[in-house]
Amino acid sequence: MANTNDISVYYGNTLDVTCTITGIADISNFTATMTVTDRLGVEQFTSNGTINALTALFTITPAENTIDPDNYTYSITLEGDSSDGRVFTVAKAKYEVKKRNP
Repeated sequence: MANTNDISVYYGNTLDVTCTITGIADISNFTATMTVTDRLGVEQFTSNGTINALTALFTITPAENTIDPDNYTYSITLEGDSSDGRVFTVAKAKYEVKKRNP
């Protein structure tokens, strides 16, 4: 069954990901990171996001999307600056890389 947070992308394509944050008043002093791991938990790539109000924006490049077509897991975390220190995992779901159409 598909989750509304699941991501599906074709091998080698660019992908823009927008993550809207709720439950916290201000994330301006946070760093947003999206990490994709395989079934064994081995990191495949990490992308740093841009914070805009209560939204984290990520652009996944074609170079990052050249991992083998398969099902992976992604997570998006917010980490506070040194004066804050809090870390939140705000999203976690399936990241599917599909074979490119011929």
